Amino acid sequence: MIKSVVCWGRSKMGQCPLYRIERKSEDIRIAKLCLSSLFLMQAKLKKCVESNKIEEVLRFREDYVDWSYWDEVEEKELKRLTSNSKDTQINSLKRCKLDMNICKISLDSKESAIEKLHEEIDSKIKLYNDDLAIIKKVQNYCDNYENEDYRIFKNDRIYLKFQRDKYNALIALYFNVDSFIKQDSQSPVETIFVFSGEGEYPFHKQTVLHLAYEKYGGLVLSGTEVMKDADGIKDLVPQAHICDFQSYNRRRGHGSFILKHLENIVSTVNNRILSLGVKYREKYYWMKPIKAINGEVVPGGNISKDDLVKFYNKNGLPTIGRKYSSGTYVADKVIYKILE
Repeated sequence: MIKSVVCWGRSKMGQCPLYRIERKSEDIRIAKLCLSSLFLMQAKLKKCVESNKIEEVLRFREDYVDWSYWDEVEEKELKRLTSNSKDTQINSLKRCKLDMNICKISLDSKESAIEKLHEEIDSKIKLYNDDLAIIKKVQNYCDNYENEDYRIFKNDRIYLKFQRDKYNALIALYFNVDSFIKQDSQSPVETIFVFSGEGEYPFHKQTVLHLAYEKYGGLVLSGTEVMKDADGIKDLVPQAHICDFQSYNRRRGHGSFILKHLENIVSTVNNRILSLGVKYREKYYWMKPIKAINGEVVPGGNISKDDLVKFYNKNGLPTIGRKYSSGTYVADKVIYKILE
């Protein structure tokens, strides 16, 4: 009787926790619905990313997520809840089995649960939007910055790979194979991009490697400079030359990402050269499959030569020495790898 009178008095003053507990239970249900929707959206995005196919990426035209959608869901649920009659509230009060001493504890538990769910939703929204921004960088580059002569985005013409860096941020490696092969030049140069960072602008904090095609790469790299300790080097064969290599996100694995895929990129280029050579023999007769990768070890900025040598070696690119015409010998001066 005392409980009924006290609860009735609290209900009249709008202080009975029962109604707030029921509301928090509904908030929890809505939050779990939001998380379920976010899970499906992230799964769809993940499928696109794991395909590593430019055609799939360009078809993925989704929008960013914010709380406005979930606010609309919550508003609809609130209207449904507030449409309950006084009789429903009275019935709720009659069936209440909470002890007056623990009803506040129950309410606090619900509030703590909803707070944790909202934090999880915030985290999932950020992950989805950050991942989507990388996809949109690739789309933006293809739509607005790619050379108009090579805007045929087929899976065998664009080398595309996604992965997460050391900080779990999604990054995308992009290389236009056809642009590299079809340039009107005997020494074509094309850029390998790693798109990363916030926003949709593709050149924000990117990592780039400029790759050149050398028709007659060999022992002589410049003037009278020759290499030493280069057993097995194939003389006068087509080679891929690393012209320049810059990273604006150091020590996050972005540079390693490029180097670990460099042989696969060259292999894709070679397959495309052979395919075009069969189809357009007269036009592409001069370009032959690449047999080696070369470059120079050029330290700069805060990177020492020793660190740079370790970096290349760790990522599958051996370094060898060079002996100059003056007789001076410099160890680990040249990057050189023969391809199978």
